[in-house]
Amino acid sequence: MLARPIDIDLGEAHLVKWARALAVQAVRRARRQALSYASRLLGMRWAARWIAARVDRERWASGRPTVLCLRRALFAKDIDVLRSTCNLNFVCIEQGILGRLQRYWISHDFRRQTHYQYCSSSEYNRDWQRIGEFGSLIMRAINRHTPVDAILAANIDYWQDQGILVAARKLNIPFLVLRREQEISDKTRERAFQRYSQFKFEGDGVAAFGRTSLKPLIESGACRAEQVVVTGAPRLDCWHDVNPSNQDTDSIVLLSYRDPVYGASNSFREVLELFVDCAKKASSTCKARFVVKAKSHDDALAIHQVLAMKPTNVLIEHDTSLFDLFHRSRLVIGFDSLAVVEALLSKATVVVPFWGDAKGTAESTMFHPSRDQHRKALLFAESRAALSELTDRAARSDQRDRNVDREARLNVVNQFMAWSPQQTASERVESWIRASIRSRDARMRTVSRSIAAPDRGDTA
Repeated sequence: MLARPIDIDLGEAHLVKWARALAVQAVRRARRQALSYASRLLGMRWAARWIAARVDRERWASGRPTVLCLRRALFAKDIDVLRSTCNLNFVCIEQGILGRLQRYWISHDFRRQTHYQYCSSSEYNRDWQRIGEFGSLIMRAINRHTPVDAILAANIDYWQDQGILVAARKLNIPFLVLRREQEISDKTRERAFQRYSQFKFEGDGVAAFGRTSLKPLIESGACRAEQVVVTGAPRLDCWHDVNPSNQDTDSIVLLSYRDPVYGASNSFREVLELFVDCAKKASSTCKARFVVKAKSHDDALAIHQVLAMKPTNVLIEHDTSLFDLFHRSRLVIGFDSLAVVEALLSKATVVVPFWGDAKGTAESTMFHPSRDQHRKALLFAESRAALSELTDRAARSDQRDRNVDREARLNVVNQFMAWSPQQTASERVESWIRASIRSRDARMRTVSRSIAAPDRGDTA
């Protein structure tokens, strides 16, 4: 239940949309619970057949290698781009469902990201046996209809993927990771180093979106240097060959950083209030849209609670893509997120609040005015008045700021995520996957020749 009423200015149709979304969430929760119970009652073989029968084979075509993706939120965006641009088949099973199907067979301690690998005592022998058996049953069922050449996961340490990894090693199928997690500051890199200090990745290769993510993987010992490559994020390929001059620029965007994980909750409340005040002032003089981009449906509902009544030129969005939003944006306000990095690929002015609890150190934040390239690529608003002035100015003008340092922006983007005008991330990912498959094939030929070769000692 909401503590305060949702803004009725948006009309009955919008309220119906939110009510339907809540109903859909409730139905999904009920289905997930039912699936867990069914798996418990009907057993592992039924569960393996059930998930194999629901492989998403969209855009599958004969005559090209097939990659089985363990799909989850956000990672799905990259898979969609790879499907549309690569000469490979990307078929998918839902990683969340994998976890649901296993939850009644696997002990609670084992079902923890990263930490499952430390379950090495004899009390966990049955967990390891069940994990391996379930993975083998799934791969056997999928391979009957769709032979798999490689497997692609979203991170190196998800317990839900472990059974598939074990089966892949037995079948000599490359187990690869297109790693969705990014360490965006010195603090988060140190946390990752500590997290992986005793972990060993047992798959074949990892593709990172940016170089900042390589250091904790390699220095912690979780991955060998030769296992890791940098490809960039396929979801950012949409920024290639863009002609922004044909797009109306009518939006001022605030990227939500309401969640306490950002460490700037007070700043977000103050900036949100300022944002709405600027929208009220602009409502009678211009047609600019003021868009709050929420992280999720739940985040959008929480922001609606805060803004019980708001002007009609303020929109709260959670399902519109960043690409579509930034194309129309004159100004983007954000803090410590990869969405801010993506905004730097657009023509919009990008502003970072830098006062109160948003004023961090160079080691604790993604963007800091002490860094020369950051000062050239972004604006840092060091007071409420400074941000209000920038927002009002963007609302009054229907033109973007033309004094954008494109080179500095690309330098900052590449600090976090590899992006090149000359080559897409999808092209690099496809080359990496094909090289992994070729390496697997070469190993198999070597093994076959060694088996076929006569023993010289026996023929002497």
